[in-house]
Amino acid sequence: MKFNHLIVSTFVFLCAVSSIASRAQDCGSAFDVKVGPWDYTDPFNHSKESTTSARFDSKIDIVESVHFTPDVQQLIRGATGKEVLPDISYTLLKIPNHHKALYTLIKYDQQVKGVMPQKGFKNTQSVSCYIKRALEFKPSDATIHYLYGIYFHFNKKYKHALKQFMIADKKLDSPELDYNIGLAFFAEENYEKAQEYAIKAYAGKFQLNGLRNKLKTKGIILD
Repeated sequence: MKFNHLIVSTFVFLCAVSSIASRAQDCGSAFDVKVGPWDYTDPFNHSKESTTSARFDSKIDIVESVHFTPDVQQLIRGATGKEVLPDISYTLLKIPNHHKALYTLIKYDQQVKGVMPQKGFKNTQSVSCYIKRALEFKPSDATIHYLYGIYFHFNKKYKHALKQFMIADKKLDSPELDYNIGLAFFAEENYEKAQEYAIKAYAGKFQLNGLRNKLKTKGIILD
């Protein structure tokens, strides 16, 4: 009986932990909003025709001018309060695939060492959750995968970064992306692939020489 009781107790404990973990990863849906969501990649949403407001230039401007100000983008201070996260969160609530806001969130995550405030928010505050909602909203937006790769690269998870970068690479023609793929391959010590993407990046006139210099330390000289 004691053994059986132990099994039951352990099972209850594991279920409780599982429930807590499930709640901790409650990302919500990109479509769970009363107004919106709006597509950042749709030119119409950047046009005057998208809004009847005389005050704002577009649907995107409605959100950006109030919440995604230069100070928020540079992580200096919030636009509607002291903290920047509520304004970043609001921007991504209305425009889930807002590329600049997602990148700002990734930089903020680095600033707080991956521990985002959770109090006062309906859903879990994490880069992964915002990426999940962005992809739910616009799965064809390759830049979301590129940004997710940057997030993983910042956190030295190079295999995960490469997985996201390669998804983006199927749709994006970007010397900057080629450069970052090269850096990730270099970090994984796959110098042949790093050289391949370095050649592509520099053929596309990418300016930074960091990858070129890294390859040089391995005896790989680019023309």
